[in-house]
Amino acid sequence: MLTVAVVSNDVASRTALAHCLHQTGLARDIFECADSRDSYPAFRETLPDVVLLDLSPEDPAPQFEFAAFLHRLSPSIRVVACSEVAEPDSAVLMRAMRHGVREFLRKPLEVALLREVLARFEQERGTAAPVVPRKLIAVIGAKGGVGTTTVAVNLSVQLARISKRRVLLLDLARPMGFASLMLDLQPKFSLRDATQRSDRIDAHLLEGLITPHKSGLGVLAGIADPNDWSSIPLGAIPRVADVAQASSDYVVADLGVFCPPEWTSLVSEARCALIVSEAHVASLWAAERQVAALASRNVDAALLRLVINRWHRRDEGVIKSVEQRTKRNVFLRLPNNFAKVNDAMTTGIPIADNHDNTIVSRLREFAVEITSGPVAPRPTQRRAGLGNFFSSNSSR
Repeated sequence: MLTVAVVSNDVASRTALAHCLHQTGLARDIFECADSRDSYPAFRETLPDVVLLDLSPEDPAPQFEFAAFLHRLSPSIRVVACSEVAEPDSAVLMRAMRHGVREFLRKPLEVALLREVLARFEQERGTAAPVVPRKLIAVIGAKGGVGTTTVAVNLSVQLARISKRRVLLLDLARPMGFASLMLDLQPKFSLRDATQRSDRIDAHLLEGLITPHKSGLGVLAGIADPNDWSSIPLGAIPRVADVAQASSDYVVADLGVFCPPEWTSLVSEARCALIVSEAHVASLWAAERQVAALASRNVDAALLRLVINRWHRRDEGVIKSVEQRTKRNVFLRLPNNFAKVNDAMTTGIPIADNHDNTIVSRLREFAVEITSGPVAPRPTQRRAGLGNFFSSNSSR
């Protein structure tokens, strides 16, 4: 028997889909939620086996975006797109598949056909290999000076403190890494040492290169001399990241503004990639170029999250324009508080240690979402609130 979530903004359609599910006799629990960001499921209490996703006949982009989030959260979730379109064209079908949709069914649903699909899913579930969770969060700057390292450092500290587990920060920024400076660390080893031994690096060797921070975070320090990059094989970086993930619970990689083709696998296999920008024309233009460059290397667009750093309310006009043009919503808004951030950088003390402000709150909420993994479903909790997977994004 399966647990199934029905996601639709149309009450009548949602009810009809749920009724059809009941008739199959294969759904143990059925959950319903509206298709809005305030009601997207967090799956903290229940991880559905199947999601019926009701597509908008006008613009299915929001539903495809949601399907992609589900797929990244847990590839084991089977997403079934339901549409009134009799024969969707090949472009729509390919778009659905790229975003993690497994089946495309026409409404009104035929009970026999839905039962056949669910039966196949149930059989696959019994033979499926366990899913290995993705651990790495890549942080990429749209351009220099937008606060990429500030986001990476403070997100890492929040992850370490909230999870109480093993968290590593990899400082990969070019030409120099500033994470150690921002954390007031005096590292003995750096990324250069790790890459020079990449052919034999393992968890034990990497551990010897890590500098601990009092928050519990471990840091692989960045390059202090820009000339060192001439002797670093770029292809060795993904190997170091793989070892870091194998020996840690979470890994944050500060890529700065440089993501060469040799690092594509590092991003494409990440849990998500934060593109940090400011809300001005040059920075947003550069952010779009970063996204386009990654897309040209077949990095799944669903992995990419736009973060607006140093945000002001007056920026909303330009942000809305970018959202409409790109059909992508801003994932996080980090308010501008230059004085406190500058003070934290000067003292080498993370913002979380010094100040209780909205920057910390936004990063903490995101860290909570990352660390809140699914737990075993509770029996007979019908129509229970599935939470809010986008709580850190409620202000988008």
